[in-house]
Amino acid sequence: MGKRHLIVISVDALVYEDIADTGELPLFAELIRGGSLTQNVLTVYPSLTHTVHASIVTGQPAGVTGIVSNTVFTPGEADMPWYNKLSEIKCETLFDLAHAAGAVTAACHWPVTANAEGRIDYLIPELMDKDLEAAGGDVVKGFMSIGTTECLKGILEKAIADMGTVLLSANPQTEEPSPVSAKSASTHPECDEIEIECACEIIRRYKPDLLLTHPAFVDAERHRTGLFSPDVRASVKKSEEWIGRLIEATKEAGIFEDTDFVILSDHGHLPYSKVVRLNKLLADEGLITLNEEGEVTDWEVYSQSCDLSALIYVKRPLDEELTGRVGGMLEKWAEEGKAGIESVMPAREAELVYGLKGDFSFVIEAAEGFCFSDEWKGEAIYENPLEAEGLGHSAHGHRPEKGPQPVMIGFGPDFEPGKVTDGGNVLEYFGLFRRILGI
Repeated sequence: MGKRHLIVISVDALVYEDIADTGELPLFAELIRGGSLTQNVLTVYPSLTHTVHASIVTGQPAGVTGIVSNTVFTPGEADMPWYNKLSEIKCETLFDLAHAAGAVTAACHWPVTANAEGRIDYLIPELMDKDLEAAGGDVVKGFMSIGTTECLKGILEKAIADMGTVLLSANPQTEEPSPVSAKSASTHPECDEIEIECACEIIRRYKPDLLLTHPAFVDAERHRTGLFSPDVRASVKKSEEWIGRLIEATKEAGIFEDTDFVILSDHGHLPYSKVVRLNKLLADEGLITLNEEGEVTDWEVYSQSCDLSALIYVKRPLDEELTGRVGGMLEKWAEEGKAGIESVMPAREAELVYGLKGDFSFVIEAAEGFCFSDEWKGEAIYENPLEAEGLGHSAHGHRPEKGPQPVMIGFGPDFEPGKVTDGGNVLEYFGLFRRILGI
């Protein structure tokens, strides 16, 4: 037997219910029979994509990684910028350990890996909207600007060109395929198709010891159509196809027999029908100052949405009178059902219970059916607009013990065929990966 290889495929938002019935999912059925299944895997808090993926590659909760939300706290910005650089993770990562041990590493669309500066041998990071905007809508330029490995440029260009052949021009007068647009390169399943083709080609050409990739079509369909829907089911089927292509790539590279595959997910979802603009409520209380144009000019208390939870920042956290008043106000809102708040957790409690630590003073959990927004303009609480279109939105960011749970399948030489385990934790993946790689 040769050197061990590890392929990690994070199918964003996949839950056990998605694969409990494998009647239409033959590859999942084969992988479960021939490998090990772990049901009900507990994630970290808040259960957000970038937060969880940083924890997966470090074995540490958000309070240690520093990725306490998907986005960087930026008061006055309705669309806060996302964490996406590897340097933003404040502790040692699997990539660092593997690289130091001499392993060849690769990541394709894995969150929080941009601008890795040599810490990952073969890298195509996750492309964010702001990166595309900065590149003037040039998809390849956008990818290269965030640290894509130079030797992968040709692979990326070909994958984008191949994707363009199935994205027909919006002009009904022509049947010519149009190039991939900035929009399609950052939406699903288009960006997933590009990602998977690039990952397959990296496997075929470079045979990395470690490759991590992150198709997110299931998550996108859950956000768009609700927790369980025919579209979600179709996205699970599509994800199964992508897994099959990655497996086939290892066979073409001649490393299949020495490769362990780990198919995992980061979080579940819960449905919601109402959105709460907490910063609107805080502005109404005089805790956020707005100018005549309605823009934020100052703040005493500010909310950062984590969708089904939120981080509450007090500008002067050592001001016990202010912090106490804010805590009392939030508790009162929760009791009165005013703001879609289920519970209020002081920062110290969040650290003790969930390992969640940052500059915030409180963590609030959304009540059933509610989701939080960063916005401060408009109605404080409004109905999910897509409900009128018959689309049942769902989201995440909630406490990890709630709702449908993530799942993990391990397949390959290091996994026991037919083994089923109930219960696990995403923080355990880091140790598992190290054992497989011998680092």
